[in-house]
Amino acid sequence: MSDRCCLIERDERGDRIRAVRLIGQHADAIWSSPRVDGRYVSDAADDADAAAEWIAERLSMEGDTLGLVVVDTTGSRCGWVHAASAEAAAVRSAYGRGGEVGEDDFDVEIELDDDEPAEGDALGSRPTSVEASIEPLGPAYESAEGLRVGVLVVPDAIVRLFIDGLNQRGIEFGGVTSLWHVVGWAAGPGESYTDSARVVADSPTVSCGVLVQPEGRLIWAWCRDGAVLAAGSLRLSLHDDGPIVSESDVARLINDWVAWSAQVGASPGRVLLSACPLAGSPAFGDEEAMSIPALANRLADLWPEAVLDIEAPEDPVLDVLRLAQESQRDSLDPGYAMIGLATRPGRSMRRVYQLGALALVAGGLALAAVGLRWQGQVESVRADAEAIREAYVANMAEIEARLGLPSGRITGDPIPEFAIVREVDQATRASQVTRDPPRPVIQELESLSFLFGELGDRVELDAVTVTSITGTGALDVKMTTDDAAIVGEINALLRDLGMNDGAVNWSATSRAQGSRYEVRMIGRWQRREGQS
Repeated sequence: MSDRCCLIERDERGDRIRAVRLIGQHADAIWSSPRVDGRYVSDAADDADAAAEWIAERLSMEGDTLGLVVVDTTGSRCGWVHAASAEAAAVRSAYGRGGEVGEDDFDVEIELDDDEPAEGDALGSRPTSVEASIEPLGPAYESAEGLRVGVLVVPDAIVRLFIDGLNQRGIEFGGVTSLWHVVGWAAGPGESYTDSARVVADSPTVSCGVLVQPEGRLIWAWCRDGAVLAAGSLRLSLHDDGPIVSESDVARLINDWVAWSAQVGASPGRVLLSACPLAGSPAFGDEEAMSIPALANRLADLWPEAVLDIEAPEDPVLDVLRLAQESQRDSLDPGYAMIGLATRPGRSMRRVYQLGALALVAGGLALAAVGLRWQGQVESVRADAEAIREAYVANMAEIEARLGLPSGRITGDPIPEFAIVREVDQATRASQVTRDPPRPVIQELESLSFLFGELGDRVELDAVTVTSITGTGALDVKMTTDDAAIVGEINALLRDLGMNDGAVNWSATSRAQGSRYEVRMIGRWQRREGQS
């Protein structure tokens, strides 16, 4: 048993599958969507299902498993967005808001297939995350406008239908990536790369893969430690003998690289050129078509900082796909895979969802049973509440009777408590409320000052305490003296000053404390009429 790699080839801006290629180390099989007179005989969804059925049959016959699913670059683009962070959700949101920095900022021309509409029609609609995979590339970079993040936009509706067809047939796969990723991996560090001191000094971790496809498309990708940093494509002219690469095509390619290098802050130190057989030298305007050696020499002249490796297989796509099949990259970090497609729920995950739904249904039934049980108790609670309400109304009616109010004056109010407060307040306002006049505390203190004036320095005042000015409160005066007979003199002064003829009845006592005497005067308020 061995793993196979699957390449999805699309056309019409990536809206439908043109062919599916199943590749192993010693096998290569292709399924093509049936056509009659150049037109498809079935719709896109049926073709996707038929392709998945073909994959399932091939794997079943040969006893193999499916590894990577590779999506071609048809209808895709690579650009920049201004985003708050390099997180996938932030990048998709920024792209959806129209924060994209188009390739036109770098003088890069977007090339489409001959059967695709012009660039304005193809890209002006800005596919959403529902229509396309919008994936961040590598790390983010600071710019004058803020944080810039490379973004890969790949229309993937038909790819999702194909993956769903695989899941329905129980076909598991190792991951989903794009042909750009595969080309970048193919240019990873090799022996010539690591042995070159010049390359290591300049940019030891960035490599570039260039792939010239027979159908007339040149795609390239920069890769560092397995993560794609930048990518792009050019459409080439076609001849009966193969694609035509001119000097202007190479100049446009180098122009793209210079612009991306300024944004990424790095440049490739190794370039791997893998090209199919090119057309000879037919007339091509004012220029002649370049052979593979001429193309390599031109790249070396215009990008002298890198070591250039050349491969010229009959089928370069087959070679890079077999290399990807060997690598089996399974990282889900930005720049390594088509994360949205790689994490798309498969058959096993759908089974988990189904089990979760059944669990929710079971929980709902259990809650319904509990609800029925509680329904029987609700009636009992309602009966208890009615009994409490009847007792409450009876208490309110009793309060009405005590206040002499008509029946229903309080019990009929929406808030009986407020009605009681209101009635009591009205009764209080209507009644004659009298209060006893205040006690003559100030006058008594003035009389004490006269008393202290008569006694002079013979006593030392310690404290004057007023315990209460209502009821049977008292005034308490404490003094210290050396004269034992001073108590009699104080009682005489109380009579002379008339202090016992007022609101307070005074009395004085003394107590010896060593060689001195403590004198205490107590004044008690006289009882008023009506006091018990």
